[in-house]
Amino acid sequence: MIYSMENDFLKVEVNDEGAQLWNIYDKKDGNAPRLWQGEKVWNERSPLLFPYIGCLKDGKFIEEGITYEGAPHGFAKTVVHQLKEQSEDHLVFVIHSDESTIKQYPWPFEMETEYRIQDNRLTWTARITNTGEREMPFSIGIHTGYMCPFDTKYAASDYVLRFEKKENAVHLRHNENSNLTGEEIPFLNGEDVLTLDHEQFPNSFMLGNVVSDYIQIEELPTGRYSRVYLKGAPVAAFWAQPGNADYVCIQPWYGAPDSADSDYSLWSKRAVQKAEPGETKEYSQTIEIGTL
Repeated sequence: MIYSMENDFLKVEVNDEGAQLWNIYDKKDGNAPRLWQGEKVWNERSPLLFPYIGCLKDGKFIEEGITYEGAPHGFAKTVVHQLKEQSEDHLVFVIHSDESTIKQYPWPFEMETEYRIQDNRLTWTARITNTGEREMPFSIGIHTGYMCPFDTKYAASDYVLRFEKKENAVHLRHNENSNLTGEEIPFLNGEDVLTLDHEQFPNSFMLGNVVSDYIQIEELPTGRYSRVYLKGAPVAAFWAQPGNADYVCIQPWYGAPDSADSDYSLWSKRAVQKAEPGETKEYSQTIEIGTL
């Protein structure tokens, strides 16, 4: 089921299947959609990534001698989330561990997902609570795709990804199985702009050591932008297929795919998050739609 909320600036829709952000309409720009519409080569829009991110080595992990199999990015994006709260400016969804999830991930948990609008900003917040009796490892992220170009008047060459600060990030290399190789390559080297004809596209890639508070998709002729505030995420992931599909993904990740030399333990994953029994960890991302 699709739920919606709106103010004078934005109309936002959320699908309870996966608690997935479904649409962002810019009401100050003729209700133009700013979120990828799930067409062509990628039929998702903004899936939630939990309890792990990316690909597990050989599609599995081991905990206390038991092997668990898992698809890329976990199971939160595949289940229906229950609507917990609804108002004019926010929507809250929740899922709890059950017999099905315990077979895939042996830790009891609660996952609460909130979307809140204020003026021209939409904030996603995830609250992960360990409802079990032992420490819990996990990763959490959001895989949002943004329209780019924003409309048919412009081409991919009219856009850049602009970082808030000049960056000396590192490219976290992965192999053909999407597992991290451990190789870290200097990236941007004091620059703050990434063009969509960069050699890394159309492949997805991950950056570490990003210091910018935000990254924006900027339309050069007009100054229109879709801005993503990273909120200190340790990994920023990107994906675009210019000329093939009209989207750019900017993804704050609190975690990363398995390493090629993984010991099959979730505890060993890069940037793994941990929650003690009864503890709630909170993560967020803010999207801002506007014109410079």
